[in-house]
Amino acid sequence: MSVSNLSILRRFRRDERGNVAMMFGLTLVPIIFAVGAAVDYSRGAAERERLVQALDATGLALAHDAKRMSDADFNAKANRIFSAMYRSKEVAGAPAVVTSRANERLTVSTTAQVPTAFMHLAGFSQMPINARASVAYGTKKLEIALVLDNTGSMGRDGKMDALKVAANNFVDQLAATTPSVGEIKVSVIPFATQVRTESSRAGEAWLQMFGMSSMTWDGCIMDRDQPWDVNANPGQLYPATRCAYNTTRMMGLTDLSDVTQRNTLKTRIGAMNPAGNTNITIGMSWGLASLSPASPLPGASGFGAGNVEKFVVLLTDGDNTQNRFTGNEWAINDRTRQACDAVKDPAKKITVFTIRVIAGNRDLLRNCATTPGHYYESANAAQIQPAFDAILRTITKIHLSN
Repeated sequence: MSVSNLSILRRFRRDERGNVAMMFGLTLVPIIFAVGAAVDYSRGAAERERLVQALDATGLALAHDAKRMSDADFNAKANRIFSAMYRSKEVAGAPAVVTSRANERLTVSTTAQVPTAFMHLAGFSQMPINARASVAYGTKKLEIALVLDNTGSMGRDGKMDALKVAANNFVDQLAATTPSVGEIKVSVIPFATQVRTESSRAGEAWLQMFGMSSMTWDGCIMDRDQPWDVNANPGQLYPATRCAYNTTRMMGLTDLSDVTQRNTLKTRIGAMNPAGNTNITIGMSWGLASLSPASPLPGASGFGAGNVEKFVVLLTDGDNTQNRFTGNEWAINDRTRQACDAVKDPAKKITVFTIRVIAGNRDLLRNCATTPGHYYESANAAQIQPAFDAILRTITKIHLSN
């Protein structure tokens, strides 16, 4: 090969190397762009997670007000909460939130514009990130029976006065949640050895009058025949009797959304009068009756309904001393245990809270409660209110659960 031909070949090889370098450079551009886009998308995914977390917190905070605020006020509150919850190094300020409510579920959504680090080379200076969160806001309906000791010992050490204040505060605080019609109902069952209803109910089919009439009967009811004394099962009449004490009349489930009914309930609580001996069994059996459908105290939902929570709050300050059958404390305690078991029947799904004030059978009351954690002790009258407050917090949390 001549010298000139070798020179040409060397130049061709140099030109070939330059062509490869150029081709490699052209190939590198989309690779760099793809890596950069992946980095931007990763930043966007992290930002979306921050948005979702803030939206979740916003939705939970809004759930309580979802049924009670206008659309404009609800959306404004959502934006205030979200602005406080959302923190980002990528996005300046909090983007606007849009809310919607349907079928007892609220949705909060937003779109944030995240600045790009690499994609702006392709003309995309910002990347839109969409996020949403959804929260159920349907509240549980509540049916609560207050089974309250009205025996003579409650008149000592300021216990009755403290109980009246605490029970009425309990009603007021439940009403302060602004329940809709039928959402929160409360009954009150004052008890001693008997319970009492309106004498105008004389002659009703559930009563055994023993020859008495509305002219001679003053509204008191004693224990049913055994074994019906410990439950609210149909099949046995409730025996009317003359009142041994001036016990305040029971009041069945009362809708707290109705101001007139609520005030009547509070008046009934305020009229409670301490007198007589202790028969916890009759209080518990009538507490159960007030939560039972088709009972002498109407207004209760069926047992086991998925959207209804039922509760009994029993307060007493003493040992069992007398029922229709005996004055033997052990025998009466046995009836009380069976009454508590009847209320806690799993099929009924009733939660039982018990409060022991100063005195009384600690083991009986602790075992009557749904769990030991549902049992409270008040060492003096001043501690009755804190016990009711603790119970209220538990019930309200269940009411607002999703």
